[in-house]
Amino acid sequence: MHGPRRLRILNMSRVEAADDLGDHVGLTVRELSSGTVTTLTAAAVVYATGPRVTGSR
Repeated sequence: MHGPRRLRILNMSRVEAADDLGDHVGLTVRELSSGTVTTLTAAAVVYATGPRVTGSR
């Protein structure tokens, strides 16, 4: 693949901060398994929390 990375999926992570930078978003993300904190800039963010467990079946 050539060119810049266009998609990044972060599993087991939590957004610690999000900042409006005009045409981009600045994110601070903490990896839940290791505690590592990463700062990145994105043109768009899709935030998915996964299925909600509402009780036993």
